[in-house]
Amino acid sequence: MQFVGPEFRYKCEPLDRYQAGGWHPTHIGDRLGVDGRYRVVNKLGHGGFGVVWLCRDTEDRVTPWKAVKIENAATTNRGAADINDLKIQDVFDALELTPQTALKNQIAIPYEHFWLDGPNGTHLCSVLPILGPSIRDRSLYKDGKRDVKAICRQVIRAMQYLHSVEICHGDFRPANILLQIEGLQLLEDKEIQMVFGLPQVSLVAPKVFGQNCRPRYLVCSADMNLDKLDDFVKIKAGNLRAKDEPMVAVVDFGGASHTSYRSAWTTCIPTHLLAPEYFFGYEASFATDIFALGCTLTILQLDEYPFTRQGENLDDVALSYLSEMEEFLGPMPMLLRKAWDKRAVTRGQKLVIDMDHGNPATVSWKEIDALRRNWVSHVPGARNVLHGLMLDKGMSKQEANRFADLLKKTMAWEATDRLRLGQILNHPWFAEN
Repeated sequence: MQFVGPEFRYKCEPLDRYQAGGWHPTHIGDRLGVDGRYRVVNKLGHGGFGVVWLCRDTEDRVTPWKAVKIENAATTNRGAADINDLKIQDVFDALELTPQTALKNQIAIPYEHFWLDGPNGTHLCSVLPILGPSIRDRSLYKDGKRDVKAICRQVIRAMQYLHSVEICHGDFRPANILLQIEGLQLLEDKEIQMVFGLPQVSLVAPKVFGQNCRPRYLVCSADMNLDKLDDFVKIKAGNLRAKDEPMVAVVDFGGASHTSYRSAWTTCIPTHLLAPEYFFGYEASFATDIFALGCTLTILQLDEYPFTRQGENLDDVALSYLSEMEEFLGPMPMLLRKAWDKRAVTRGQKLVIDMDHGNPATVSWKEIDALRRNWVSHVPGARNVLHGLMLDKGMSKQEANRFADLLKKTMAWEATDRLRLGQILNHPWFAEN
């Protein structure tokens, strides 16, 4: 292990998460699972619902490297019937999916689940395939190693598979789409250490009054050295990685639902990736997944969110977000407009209705035009903020026009107006080199 100072705490999870109902205190070298099958080697990352650890599976010589996710105790209750991770696992089992066949369809599902009792409660743990970084990691594309558009195609195909088996992901975004790395399982302990680095740990203040709810130290999230990994894989696997297009894997089905049941969560997706219908009380659907796909394509291609969120509460965020959508997509349709008015009145927040263009809008068209002129004035040929961003990022005018057309049709106001996944793959933007 390598001890680091407090300046590295930004790479660690918040210490206050370690309390009753919170996260499980875990240390390098800990043994997890039945008979201590999984030995903790490093930390891969953390999120809202738990921590993911890089582990060595001591009983599997073929695929020894696993990712073990330990969820916080408050989100799961042993014996409860509505644990989403276990409900969606029943769907995978009914489809006779294994982790290996799932990866071929560009999704990652658990090898197994187990329960872990600790000082902060009982935690559901998921044992998952080890994967590469998020597809948003810009180092993946340096020196032309991987084509962004090829990654976009694989992302769409992953969603195609999920929807074909009637699964709505509910939290589809770049953070939950990882790159598959063939040959990773061939690496020995020392090589894995060179790829992920030594565990970096930051000491925690000594326990008080015998408390053991906190770990002795926090572990920084490891950074995968892709150059080292490429070198090792080339030596050990030869041409194993030679493929026409890279493979991705969609992860995190905690907010997913199947047509046979609804997720316990209305949505897990961040507000700046929400489909507009979420603001009107609608639940996750295949159409909201497709809207999130449009946001994901924007992020991959431009390294920017299509719409931003501003405000201190959900009402302010919604107003800002929907206004930016109008700037790109045009006025909000009447049906949604009426729903918004009804929602806004109950919160004492009535939006401006302007009939300049014959349609009601959440902001005045004069304000929209002023915003457009202010942004696009320095980008010749720009039609709106998002289109201007495309040109500003170096897209040709033709490609920017086609990409803007793709996004408008993928993120249309009305769910029924959004392109189907096959139509997205066949859009002219994908035909361009």
